[in-house]
Amino acid sequence: MPWQKANSRIKQLVDSDIDIDHHSLFTDVLQTVGLKPDDRVHYFAYGSQIWAPCFAHRRQSIATVDHLMREYCILSYLYRGTDQHPGLVLGLQEQTGAQVQGMVFDISAQDLEPIFAQEMVTNVYYPAWVATHSHNAHGPQDQKPSEQQPPERALTFIARSCSHHCVRLSLAQQADLILSAEGARGTSLAYFQKTQLALHQAGVPDDRLTELEQLINRRLAEHASPFDT
Repeated sequence: MPWQKANSRIKQLVDSDIDIDHHSLFTDVLQTVGLKPDDRVHYFAYGSQIWAPCFAHRRQSIATVDHLMREYCILSYLYRGTDQHPGLVLGLQEQTGAQVQGMVFDISAQDLEPIFAQEMVTNVYYPAWVATHSHNAHGPQDQKPSEQQPPERALTFIARSCSHHCVRLSLAQQADLILSAEGARGTSLAYFQKTQLALHQAGVPDDRLTELEQLINRRLAEHASPFDT
């Protein structure tokens, strides 16, 4: 099945809100494009999976995906917040004309399953195959990106705009949630700071997130104790 048609089938399955476990969804996603567990596959990471990957990989490269944008748009009621005080984490939003840069990892198809287990705790995302425009594969020691390669298929997870976990907020509202929430894996602020550092170190800084970072840093400075300096 062509991967564009596979995306439509996968999205319909997730949008149906049937009770499907992550293993069954993972298996279905592989089958729709004829992949076996021991095949190699590309995975596009845009946020915390860059600094805290739950998979082994052979190679990685900087990549761009068209018509998607990275945004703090996912309410976190477990990992970075609670039911009473939700946190905020990154998601990919569909946006015509937009571009997002991230990292493409070359992994075994079977190593996608722990990613499904982490990302599909709720139905806030749907897995999708996207066309990535990347540079030559490189290792962690490489510093200079090389020439761009032809588009390749990679799997990623896109925010479902119909999910009650998915929100569109102003930068000020995003900062409010990031600065105030804590969940099972720590604060939203720690998530934000680690992600910003990882994006800069990977060579894929995001201008809009830089603007949000500046706002958050101003808020932190305003509330700092005079004894902290």
